[in-house]
Parts: sequence; C-alpha cells; structure tokens
Amino acid sequence: DPVDAQRYLAVLGDLFDRGEMPDMGGEILWDAADDVSQEETAEETGLGVRQVKRRLLAMRERFSQKLDEQGLRDGVNTGCDKSSSKAGT
Repeated sequence: DPVDAQRYLAVLGDLFDRGEMPDMGGEILWDAADDVSQEETAEETGLGVRQVKRRLLAMRERFSQKLDEQGLRDGVNTGCDKSSSKAGT
C-alpha cells in the first residue's frame, strides 16, 4: 500500500533525523535493500562484518519498536520477531 509505505519511510527518516540510528546506518540499509552482501558492505564502510550485522539488527529493532509505538507495524516484516530469542547477540 503506497500510503503505508510513505508512513514507514517517514518513521525511518525521523529515526535518522533524530540520530537514533547507528553511524553508517544509511549505507548499511542501502546495501541491504540492494542485496549487497554484509561482507561487501563491511569492506565498503571499513567496518567489520559483525559490526554491520549488529548495526543492521539494531536498526531493525528500533524501526520495529517505533512502528509498534505508532500502531503501524501490522503486517510489516522488519526481520525482528518479538518472540525470537536474542541468542548469539
């Protein structure tokens, strides 16, 4: 739904504008959206692969939290399932 997509983009933009996303988050998200491997993203950004993975997870969790706060998450798959364990993080 284009209206929902606009709302999600507004939420995401707001998170970046408020400084609530990690450093280099924009680059990491663009690469993820373009199906660039995390290894390649790490090489491009000068971060380690683990840092890229952690930052991507942190962004997904923060985005999910913000959608929940605004009642917008219904049907959105952000890669963060509240019922999943945090093992290995």
